[in-house]
Formats: sequence, C-alpha cells, structure tokens
Amino acid sequence: MTFDEVPLPGTQPLDTGVRLVRCSRCHRELSDAESRLYALGPGCRHPTPPTPRGWDVEQDQLPGVG
Repeated sequence: MTFDEVPLPGTQPLDTGVRLVRCSRCHRELSDAESRLYALGPGCRHPTPPTPRGWDVEQDQLPGVG
C-alpha cells in the first residue's frame, strides 16, 4: 500500500449496523422494536408489557432557584 492509497483518518464509513440486543430472560437475539425497547422477547413478556420506571426523589430546593 502506497502513501496515496492510505485513507485519511475519519473518512472511513461509519458502522451503520443495528446494535445487538438480547432478551433478559432467554438471551435470544431480539429484532422487534418493542422487544428491543423492553429487552424482553414476546415469549418472555407478561401479558401487559412492563412500563419504564421513574423515580420520585425527595430533595431540598436549591438556594436562589424558584
């Protein structure tokens, strides 16, 4: 390979592949968007899918805010 054939840094095409996501219970590869969101395959989910959780945090108000 000569100097002219070496690609410039940052000019290689980016990897556009989909990230591999596996089921949390059976470890099979997931391809469905909803399954990938919950990380559970259709056979491993409950009749109602789990909802992403939030956390309620008790916190004092910051001085000078509000």
